[in-house]
Amino acid sequence: MNEEIPKGRRFSLLYVTQDSAASDSERLRNRLSKRFELSVGERSYEVGSFLERELGIELLRLGSDRYYLRWDDFRKVELRDLLDSVTLIGRSVRAQNQHLGAIYFREVSRIFEEERTAYRLDEDFGVHPSIDPAYEANLESAVRGLSSLGFNAARDYLQKADDELLPSGDTRQAIRSVFDAVENVFKQVFPKATSVNSKTIQNELRPHVERSHADGPEKRTALKNVEALTDWVDGCHNYRHEPGHQEPIPPQEGLAVLIVSQGIGYARWLAELSKKR
Repeated sequence: MNEEIPKGRRFSLLYVTQDSAASDSERLRNRLSKRFELSVGERSYEVGSFLERELGIELLRLGSDRYYLRWDDFRKVELRDLLDSVTLIGRSVRAQNQHLGAIYFREVSRIFEEERTAYRLDEDFGVHPSIDPAYEANLESAVRGLSSLGFNAARDYLQKADDELLPSGDTRQAIRSVFDAVENVFKQVFPKATSVNSKTIQNELRPHVERSHADGPEKRTALKNVEALTDWVDGCHNYRHEPGHQEPIPPQEGLAVLIVSQGIGYARWLAELSKKR
């Protein structure tokens, strides 16, 4: 039985559990600040000045004869600045040395994983919410599919929706962005439609689905998804802020993730329909 237990794994990684992914912690900040310092090395003033310009915060301190970057300050900055620094420092390190950039990527990813955070890194050091493998696979597949079909604006909206699911983001904006992605694809596939709503779905999408599928289970299922899309669009409108009206209360994360996940699927499905028109 003992042979099945992974050898050499730290005790905390094997036996210490937590109820949910962490958005912030003292350990996370300590480990990231040390990784920043190790990766940047002697370029601390140059990188500190770069971060100040990009983030709009003060990081450099005046010593006895020069300015310097105190890495421990990353334990106290706002969460948004900490996560943005992960990206900016990663790009800076890679620009200086590809090998060191790869080490930085691997080590920060390991820190996120071992501290059981709510984050993951993309290949360009962007920080994204780490929800679950199925969600990530769905998003990545949709982004690739939209890009290959030329729906670049919709792809960007999906990525923005994903970013807004971070703890520092706004779940209302996540829903608005994924809605914009679906609407962008819909209007390109059906140029007569000026928006996506129950009327345009019934007048444009439904006839197309009826024509493009032979009678049978596939057609019936596709038509059910036409109706589901109508309900999804109506639900999103509850979070689309109208001028002169009070801003709606942000939905809980679970509901936002559900709506975004469904929107990702609808955007890809509509884009695939463009091949048949």
